Amino acid sequence: MKFTNSGQGATQLKQAQEAANTSSTPLAARNSIAGSRPAEIRRGTLGVVFVHGIGGQPRGETLLDWSGRVVRAVSRWAQATRPAGTPLSDQVVRSEIDFEGDNVPFVTLNVPGVEASKDRPAFDEQTWVMTEAWWAERVAPPPLAAVIDWCGRGGAVSRVVERTIRHLVPGGSPLFQALNKVGFGLFVSVLTALALLVYGLAAGLARIIPITAIREALTRFQLGWFLTTSWGDVFLLLRDPTQAANVRGRLIQSIRALRAYGCDRIAVVAHSGGTIVAYTALSDAAFEDGVDSLITHGEAISLGRSLEPEVGEDGGVPPAVRLSPGARLRIGGANSFGRWTDFWSSHDPAPCGPLEPEFPMFDEAVVDRRDWPGDAASRSIRVWNRRSVLDDHGSYWDNDEEFLYPLLAQLEVAGRPDTDTRFRPAALPPVQVAAPATEGRPATAPDSWVSRRRQRVHLLSLWGRLMFVVPLFAAVGEFVLPGGSLIGWLRTKALEAVSVVPPLRDFIDLVVTFRLPSPLHDVATLIGALAIALVVLGALVHAALPVGPADAWPEGSSWRRAVTALDSLIALVARVLLIGAVVSFVPWLLGQGLRIPGPGPVVILLASAILVLVIATIGWPKAQVVKTIRAAIGASEGIAAAVLLALVAVAIAAVAYVAVAVEPLRVWMVGTAMAFLGFRILGAVGNWRWRVWDEQEREAFRALRPVPYPRGWPMIQQAVLAGTALFAGVVVVGGIEGLVSWVVAAVVALVLFSILRDAAIAAHPLGGPIPASRPVAPAQAAPSSERAPEPPAAAS
Repeated sequence: MKFTNSGQGATQLKQAQEAANTSSTPLAARNSIAGSRPAEIRRGTLGVVFVHGIGGQPRGETLLDWSGRVVRAVSRWAQATRPAGTPLSDQVVRSEIDFEGDNVPFVTLNVPGVEASKDRPAFDEQTWVMTEAWWAERVAPPPLAAVIDWCGRGGAVSRVVERTIRHLVPGGSPLFQALNKVGFGLFVSVLTALALLVYGLAAGLARIIPITAIREALTRFQLGWFLTTSWGDVFLLLRDPTQAANVRGRLIQSIRALRAYGCDRIAVVAHSGGTIVAYTALSDAAFEDGVDSLITHGEAISLGRSLEPEVGEDGGVPPAVRLSPGARLRIGGANSFGRWTDFWSSHDPAPCGPLEPEFPMFDEAVVDRRDWPGDAASRSIRVWNRRSVLDDHGSYWDNDEEFLYPLLAQLEVAGRPDTDTRFRPAALPPVQVAAPATEGRPATAPDSWVSRRRQRVHLLSLWGRLMFVVPLFAAVGEFVLPGGSLIGWLRTKALEAVSVVPPLRDFIDLVVTFRLPSPLHDVATLIGALAIALVVLGALVHAALPVGPADAWPEGSSWRRAVTALDSLIALVARVLLIGAVVSFVPWLLGQGLRIPGPGPVVILLASAILVLVIATIGWPKAQVVKTIRAAIGASEGIAAAVLLALVAVAIAAVAYVAVAVEPLRVWMVGTAMAFLGFRILGAVGNWRWRVWDEQEREAFRALRPVPYPRGWPMIQQAVLAGTALFAGVVVVGGIEGLVSWVVAAVVALVLFSILRDAAIAAHPLGGPIPASRPVAPAQAAPSSERAPEPPAAAS
C-alpha cells in the first residue's frame, strides 16, 4: 500500500497523479490504474478542479467549502425532482479528503438522470469528481520590504484605488478627474509607502523591545501577515517567475491526475488570484492537455494587467506578460466544445467589470432564460452579490440564483455542445401591478427568481445606507438642531466603560492635559475643526447619493414606488443635513467658546479657496479658468502631490490634537463614535434578519417551488427595524435620555421574537408537494447587444 508523507494511505486520485507523472501520455496513465479505478468512473465522467484565490487557505478548505455548495444544490434538486415514491439517496459516492501531507483529496458526486416529460427533455446520469489545486502554502512569502515598496513606490495600491473608483463612477466623475490632475495616484502611492514604512519600522522595533504586550499587539495586528501572505501572493504571481511556475504546476498536476483517473471532461473553476493561475497555466506552452471548460468568478486577471505593465519600470520584463490579451488558451479541442464563462459582481473591486478585450459585452440573469447555457463558447455574466465593495468579492457562492445554479449548468454541459440544462428553476407566476390610470384595470408584470433576489439585495443596500445616514443625523444634529442631544451623554457612558480599567482611564486623563503653546494651540484647533468639517461634509455628500434605480422591482408596482420613495427620503435627509452643517458648524464652534486666532482668517481663506476650487471643478469642469488651473497643477504632479500629502499630514495631526486638547470637540467625537457603534449593532441585527430571509427564499428556489416564499413577515421586520433606527436617531438628536431604554428593549424584543419564529419555522421546514410536471421558464432570448462573442484565442 502506498503512503503519503503524512503516513496516511494515498487516495486513489493521488495514485492517479503519480501514474500521470510517470507516464508519457494520459492514456498510458489511465491504463496503469484501470484495475483500481472505481466503477462509478465511466465514460463521460467530469473532473472539476477548484482553484482558490490569494490567502492562507488550509489544505482541503476550498474543496470542502465549494464542493459542499455543489453537493447541497445537486442533492436538493434531486430531492425535488425524484418520482413519487422514490426513496432519497445520498448523492456523494466517494469522499477522500486528507488535511495533511501531500495527498490529493477528492469528492465524487452522482448527478441523477431525468426522464423525458412533456415539458422537459431527458438527461443522462453523470458523475463529477471534484478536487482542488491547493497552492496557498506552496509558495514562500516575499519579504515585507519588497511588498511595501511594490504597494507604495511601485504604485500597486494607487492603481487598485483608481480602477475601483473608475468602475463605480462610470465615465469618471469630475472630482476624480480633478484629483488625477493634481497627482492623486502619486499622492496615494506616497501615502501608502509612508504608512507601510511606519508599520515596518514598528514591527522591526517590536522584535527588540522587551515588552511582551507590545509584541503581542503587533502580532495580533495582521497587516504584516496580510501583506506577505495574502497580498504577497499577487506579488509572487506577477513578479516571481519561479514561484509562479510552481503554482501553475499544481493546477496542471491536478488536471492530469483527473485525466489519468478516467475523467473524460475537465472543468476548472477559479476565483480571484486563482484566475491568474488558471489563465497562465492554460496558456503555458508546456501544458498541452488543455481543459474543456473554464469558469472564473471574481477574476483578477484585469487587476494583474493593471498592476504590472508588460515592461517593468526597472527595465525588466515581469512574468505578468503571461496575462497579456490574446494568449492562446487551451480550452476545448477537436472533439470537445470549449467554453469560458466569467462571472463578475457589480461592485467587486477585483474584476471591475467584464474582462476586456476577451469579453467586450456581457449577459445578465441567465438562470431564468431558455437559451442558458446555450451554445455560446464564451460569455461574461454580471451578477448581484451584495452591491458592496467590501462584500461582493467573497459572496459568489452565497448567490444561488445568479452564480451557483448557472455554474451547475455549465459543469453539466462542459465539453459538450448541449444547449439545455436539468438545473432550470420553476417559472414564477406574473405579479399584479397597478395599470395606468387611463386603463382603469389591473395589469401583470413578469416575475423571476433573479429579479426577486435583486429585490432583496436592493433592500439590503437601502438598509446599509440608512444605517450610515441615521448616525450622521445624530452626529450633525448636535450643532444643526437647537437643544441638547445625547452626544454628551454617550461620551459619559463611554468614559464609564473605560473606567472599568483604571490604568486606561489614568492614561486618558494624562493625555488630555497636553496643550500646545499659544498661538499654535489656536491654529491647530482651527485646522483640526476645518478637517473635521470636511470629513463630515464628505460623509454627507456620500450619504446624499441614492442607492440607484429600483429596476429589480416590477414597473408600476407598489413596492417599486415604496423603495424609490424611501431611497429619495434618505437622500433628502442627507441633503438637508448637508445644508444645515454648512450653515451651523462655525456658529456652533464659536458657541462652544472656541475663538478664531490671529492667523485664522488666512487659514479660513485658504481652505475656502480650496473648497471653491473643488466645487468649481465639479460644477463647471469645462470652464476656461478651471481648465487653466488644472493644467497648471497637472504640469507639476509631483509638487502637487507633495503639497497634498503635507496638507493631509497636518490635518491628521490637527484632528488628533483636537481630540486630545479641545474638550467640546473631544466630547462630540467620542459621542459620535459611540452613536456609530450603537447603530452598527442595530445594523448587524438587520443584516442578520436579512440573511435569514435570504436563506429562506434561496431554499424555495432550490426546492423548485412554483410559488415564491411569502414576504409578509420579512417586510414587517424591515419596516420595524427601519422605524426603530429612525426613532433611535430622533432620541439621540432630541436628547431624550429616558427613551434610550425603550429603544434597547424594542431591539431585544424583536431579536427574541425573531429567534422564536425561526425556531417555529425550523420545526416545520419549507417543503410541501411539488407538482410532478413543473412549469419551465418561458423563452427569453438575450438582446444581441449584450451577448458576449467568443474570444478568438480562447480555444485551441
